[in-house]
Amino acid sequence: MTQYSEPIDDLDALIEAALAEEPFLKAPLSLHRSVDARVRVISLREHEQRRFSVSMLTLVLLFSGSILLTGLMLWFTNLSLLMSDGVSGGKGWIDYYTTSWAMSFSSYQGGYSLVASFVLVLITFFLVGATQIHKFLYSE
Repeated sequence: MTQYSEPIDDLDALIEAALAEEPFLKAPLSLHRSVDARVRVISLREHEQRRFSVSMLTLVLLFSGSILLTGLMLWFTNLSLLMSDGVSGGKGWIDYYTTSWAMSFSSYQGGYSLVASFVLVLITFFLVGATQIHKFLYSE
């Protein structure tokens, strides 16, 4: 490979020697503007890609949290009993839901709303914090 690099180095040296006496010319202003515009577009594209990634991650986390919260709510109610034992209506959906809601609200004593409101407060604080961090990271 050194055989191929030496003639190029010699050619570069000849070009440098020939152009050494020429004055240095500045690039035109339109070239500066177009390069600045391209750099700005590239930085905006990268910014939007990061923003999209963070948004999608937030969406996945919120979706997973809502599924988890729904699972916990079902675990604390009597719906699991109805799913395993069934209802007297041939397991029809209307009978299933009316019976499950009737059983849930007939034995309700207020503890579920306390737990649910505590979980909702935590989720609200998390969402407010996440949006503020997101604004802080991507504000100019």
